[in-house]
Amino acid sequence: LGSLFKADPKLKPLAQAAVDKYGIPLSVSDVTGSKATKAVRNVLDDTWVVGRSGVAQNEAKQEAFNRAVGGTFGADATTLSPEVMDAAKKRMGAEFDRLWGGNSLKVDPDMVKSLQALQANADKLPQGESRRLMAEIDDLFAKMVPDQNGELFIPGDVANRFQSSLGKKVSTAQGFLKEDLNTLRKSIIGAFNRGISPDDAAALAANRSKYKAFKTIEPLMNSAEAGVAGRTSGDVPAALLPNAVRTSYSNPAGAPLTELSQIGSQFLVNRVPQTGGSTRALVQNSALGGALVGGSFASLPAALTSIPLAAGLNKALSSPAFGAMALKDPAASALWRQLMNPQVQGAVARSAPVLSVQ
Repeated sequence: LGSLFKADPKLKPLAQAAVDKYGIPLSVSDVTGSKATKAVRNVLDDTWVVGRSGVAQNEAKQEAFNRAVGGTFGADATTLSPEVMDAAKKRMGAEFDRLWGGNSLKVDPDMVKSLQALQANADKLPQGESRRLMAEIDDLFAKMVPDQNGELFIPGDVANRFQSSLGKKVSTAQGFLKEDLNTLRKSIIGAFNRGISPDDAAALAANRSKYKAFKTIEPLMNSAEAGVAGRTSGDVPAALLPNAVRTSYSNPAGAPLTELSQIGSQFLVNRVPQTGGSTRALVQNSALGGALVGGSFASLPAALTSIPLAAGLNKALSSPAFGAMALKDPAASALWRQLMNPQVQGAVARSAPVLSVQ
């Protein structure tokens, strides 16, 4: 019986992170490794009247998941509506403007060396691509102006617009030209980072990380707004997030959305098979399924008996409190230690035949 509610050891660390780190309310049926427990919960969730507790917990999970995902780019909301997404984008844009506009790019030896290497690379490209690369480099040189000491610099807002425009060109370029344009953009950002205070450099890196997470999520939310596959507006589609993360990040390990994509895939996506030979079908067609579900439709007396029982079971299986208990080490519980006492187990074994006769 205990195995039906025991947390899956392989998923326990991820479940613990979901609860403790992100505040996602997982139930015992979410964290257990028992297919039977998950199947019973799934059947009850789909049953008239008795499934309300399960539906409410699923909605609470989704809201907490939305808030956790939105938190990666500064959107503290349970529903990532278009208004919430737009407000987050404007905040990040204002932060970029503040950091770039309040500083200037100092043209240092490292940047000059990088530009010279790119000029040499241009000679190796086909004529059309060579002209495109040299045009960008010449344009960048034209934006350099001397300060009062004769040192070259580029105003921060000018450098920001240049690298931003360059980023769009990188996304449409191909082959060696794409690599060279990306190197040019990185040389601009690198020189800017080297010339500003450590605090501003850290703030810029943090804002870039947020913007990267935002651009990973934005297409998924736009699809939901368009009603693709019947997705609910404002809800992050957990099933699609892992692939979006893999596509967006060259190295997903350590990316701010990686852990959340794993949590969503394991605990928000319904993984109970619906086929005729599945555990769900066996439960639904069993005596237990008939008692819990069938009585709700058979007659009024049967409904009065089965509905409270089924509703109570669904409430227990969808309870975050029981889920938190399942994640704890059983040995840490005084009650569990008492139940595992050999004398108590012996007494239970001796009384079992008597209880079955009553």
